[in-house]
Order: sequence, then C-alpha cells, then structure tokens
Amino acid sequence: MRYKCAIIKVIDIVVDILGRGFMMDPKRKRLYMIIGAVIAIVIAVAAGYLYYMRTPTYTLRTIGNAVKTHDWASFQKHVDVKGIFNNTYDRMIESEAAKQQGPDAQLMRGFATLLKPMVVETLTQQVQFYVQNGKAMTSTDADNAQLAANGFTTDSQGAKSGAGSAKKQDPMSSLADSSTYGSLEFKGYGTTRSEDGFDIVPLNLHDKELNTDFTVELKMHQLDDGTWQIVDLPNLPQVLEQLDQARKAKK
Repeated sequence: MRYKCAIIKVIDIVVDILGRGFMMDPKRKRLYMIIGAVIAIVIAVAAGYLYYMRTPTYTLRTIGNAVKTHDWASFQKHVDVKGIFNNTYDRMIESEAAKQQGPDAQLMRGFATLLKPMVVETLTQQVQFYVQNGKAMTSTDADNAQLAANGFTTDSQGAKSGAGSAKKQDPMSSLADSSTYGSLEFKGYGTTRSEDGFDIVPLNLHDKELNTDFTVELKMHQLDDGTWQIVDLPNLPQVLEQLDQARKAKK
C-alpha cells in the first residue's frame, strides 16, 4: 500500500508539471511535456516492477537464482521442501494402499507411517545437498554426512569402515545415484489459476532422455513480504507415473 500511495503522489506531480507546461511559451511547454512524459514512463516501469516482484513468476526466478548461487536459506524460504515431501509421500502411499485388499492395505499404511519421518528427512537432505553443492548427493556423500552428524570424520580408517556399514544400513542413501533430473529441460510456464486462496502455476518440462513432455503443478501461497512459497506439488504422483510409463515404453 505504501508504494501505491507514493506512486499516486508522484502522478499528481506529473499532472501538475503537465498543467504548468500548457501555460508556458512553446519551448518551455515542450520541455515540461518531455519531462512529464519521462517521469510518467518511469512511474509505469516502477509500478510494473513492484507488481512483478509480488507475482509467483518473480518468486520462481528467485528460486532459480537461489539454486545458482547455492543459497539454501533463500531456497527454503520460497520452497516448503518438507511440506512438499510430506504431502507427496502421503498421496503415493494412499495410491498404493488403494490397490491392496483388506488387512494388507492397513498394514501398508501403518508401515509407511513408521518410515515417513526417515524418508522425508532423507529426501530433504538430498534437496539441500543439491542446492548447496550444485550436484546430486551420492552414496558416499550421504555416508559422509551421516558420519559427520555422528561426530566422525572421513579421514580415518574407522570412518571408512563405518561408511561401508552405513551404506549397507541406509538404502535411501543412493537415491540420487539413479535420478535423471539432469535430463530435464524447462519449457515455460502455463496459465496461472487460483484455487482456495492458492495460486497454481503449471511448470512445463521436457525429459530429453525419455523424449517426453510433462507438466508439474506448483501450488503457491503468498508470504507476508509479498513474495510466494511453493507449498505443494499436487500432481507429482501422476507425473511420476507418466514418466515411469515412458521409461517402460522406451525399453
């Protein structure tokens, strides 16, 4: 609201300048008209930029810059990583449980609930490592991170031995080894729509390895400072299924 009030005041000044220009001799009149026009253009650009800063598209560019500069704090602010993984995990487990019959479905849900904190934390660490280092976390990186968290270093024989043990115990540590996000290509944004106080931004991507186009929907809400945060990827399970089918078709 403050910047809107400031813009209105400046517009009043421009109007005043233009008004004064009409009462002057032709040369001064032309000069004031030019000054007024320039100021009006600057105001329009400033207003447009201030508006753009408060759009989801601007925030998506901010997220992209955070990845490029390895700024985890900025990335975390605009991407609710754990929230996204929590929601996606629940959807995928429910989808699989729906395929089961009777007690098997309940057993799957119960077992998945026990595993959920570990899985979500591991996936979050994968994303954090990628943002901070610009590469996917390998099994060795995961082992080293685990050792460091437990107070060990990787320059001792004991640490190397521990790393081998940790590798066997943690099947999730090699998750990134088989990932294909290096083959993804950004194709643009679809038309943003609003749903229940959130903005849904379609992100169009192309998997070069599979030669497949797909769209990930980004569910976003506005923060207090006017920027936005991705809080969910509601169609991610369907996208993963689509990619899985494309992968099978390629074999």
